[in-house]
Amino acid sequence: MKNLNLIYIALLLISFSSMIISMKGKMKTETNTHSKTHSKTQAKSNSKTQAKTQTRGEQDLRNSAQASLPYVYTHSSETFFPVSLENMSINWVSDLTDSSSNITFNYNAGKTLDNSAPVYTKIQTTSSGGFLYTYAYLFAYNSCGPKGNVKAKATAVVSLSINENITLCPAGVHNGDIERVQVLVDGSLNFKSITLGYHSNSKTYTSGDIGWENGHPVVYMAKGSHAMYPSSGDQHYMYYWSINKTTSGPCGVKTCKKWGVPYPCGIKYCDYGFTSSVSFFDSTAKNNKFTGTLRIIAASSFTVSTSTLTSNEQKILVYQGRFGATTLNSGFATFEDVVNTTLSPLYAICSSCKTTVKNGLDTAASESEYKGMGPESLATKWWWKNEGI
Repeated sequence: MKNLNLIYIALLLISFSSMIISMKGKMKTETNTHSKTHSKTQAKSNSKTQAKTQTRGEQDLRNSAQASLPYVYTHSSETFFPVSLENMSINWVSDLTDSSSNITFNYNAGKTLDNSAPVYTKIQTTSSGGFLYTYAYLFAYNSCGPKGNVKAKATAVVSLSINENITLCPAGVHNGDIERVQVLVDGSLNFKSITLGYHSNSKTYTSGDIGWENGHPVVYMAKGSHAMYPSSGDQHYMYYWSINKTTSGPCGVKTCKKWGVPYPCGIKYCDYGFTSSVSFFDSTAKNNKFTGTLRIIAASSFTVSTSTLTSNEQKILVYQGRFGATTLNSGFATFEDVVNTTLSPLYAICSSCKTTVKNGLDTAASESEYKGMGPESLATKWWWKNEGI
């Protein structure tokens, strides 16, 4: 009987142990299931939050780029305005990666101001944690724009003073044009500076250097050349040459006396001071306002789907050649003639001045725009690529 009781107690203990193990297993399973469910839910929630944050960040950048889009005032005599790639009716080359190629298009596009014309925009992240908005303005034609001011002066015995404005037409005319404005903002999207492109140069300004209208920076586009400036009026942008030297020349007859009687006994010499320069000016005015339409076609801060870009916009992002035909622009020779005629009185007393002027003109004539070829493509311009910003 005693043995039966012991067996019964042993069976009870085994049964109880099995129940405890079963309960532990169930608790562990429930814990794992809850943990997995919680992790999955949390991951899903985080994914949604992250996606929402990315979307909000992209939209913030788009809104900021829109708010920073400049109001561009044009001259009343302007004949070519920003135009879309589609309206140019471009004849693309077969090999877009050929840097020696050039495309042709409708040179009569953009003859009227159209505020629906796109301002092709790129958004980039800077190394300092801010953002750079590059606004590219596309034109079908670069017409007669800048004017030159010829100055020359000779001092001492010879009295010479030249100060004449001369036209550069048809020098500088070429097919196609691309100009830019760049706005830099900090990580909180607050304005820091604006860079205006003019010809092959650019200059950066702070908020106090420019005008503002409805929160937008105001810039002025030069007549014909489309260069961008912070104010209206004549804008100086380049010297062709500058002569400032002293040379010797006959100054008069030296008088001698013998027995108290004056007579010419030789030539005395004195110094002549020669100065000469030609400076270029653009003309800007606050006449017509171009606001344009923000068109983001490239970004390093977020992804721009190629499906949202037109066929021409996709091509312009990879095209490596130039705009316009490579025909010789004979207009610069006319400009040289005008300069030389204007400075002929200076050449009469300073023959070396003519050589200096010629060297300056030859340098200018070697620039591509005077050969009737348009600008480099957008994809190859350093200010569009902005590597290492």
